[in-house]
Amino acid sequence: MKTGSFENQTFNYDENQDAGATVATLVGSDNDGVVNYQFQHTDGTLSATSEDGFYSISSTGVITITAAGRRLRGE
Repeated sequence: MKTGSFENQTFNYDENQDAGATVATLVGSDNDGVVNYQFQHTDGTLSATSEDGFYSISSTGVITITAAGRRLRGE
């Protein structure tokens, strides 16, 4: 498994965002250059979708709200 370096990053966003809305962009680095961001789940697997299904992350680190996340936030 490759590891990288991340400074502490905190993100806030307005409630009731539409699915697909960008809520954050991660910034990180490693010796080879970051080439793909993913969420690591508790079982060790990597995925473009967060374990709870509420967020998606692109290979460039852009985090967006999923349809499941929209339903939760739109209560």
